[in-house]
Amino acid sequence: MKYHNLLIDAKLSFEQYRLAYFGHFAMTLLYAIVLTYSASGERIWLKRSGILVLIICVFDLSLVIFPNVEMHPVVREVVQITNYVGLVLFIFFLLNFQEEIKDLPLDSGSVIDTPLYSTTVKIAIFIQVLWN
Repeated sequence: MKYHNLLIDAKLSFEQYRLAYFGHFAMTLLYAIVLTYSASGERIWLKRSGILVLIICVFDLSLVIFPNVEMHPVVREVVQITNYVGLVLFIFFLLNFQEEIKDLPLDSGSVIDTPLYSTTVKIAIFIQVLWN
């Protein structure tokens, strides 16, 4: 039996799903707090990423606490907008990576300071936005 069949055939109870969901939520919230308030928050793009994840977590938690609100059309639109805003998170990480690369000492003939590198980073950002 293949592994993907095990995942498809797995029968999770609602309580198991809920436990996994809240575990994931707790880890995401902890990650956002660390990004926002730790020494990594000195990097502007990481701090912005942490704040963005915190906002998404608060919104997500409000949907869990008040499940009947999710049926409202305005809330559905806000959920879609939140999903799109979550895409910006990956762009923030790419921009942070680009800033980290700029801080590295340059060797002669480094690939980092070439136009090909900057074009590659821009294409990666564009593909990330289109992919999601």
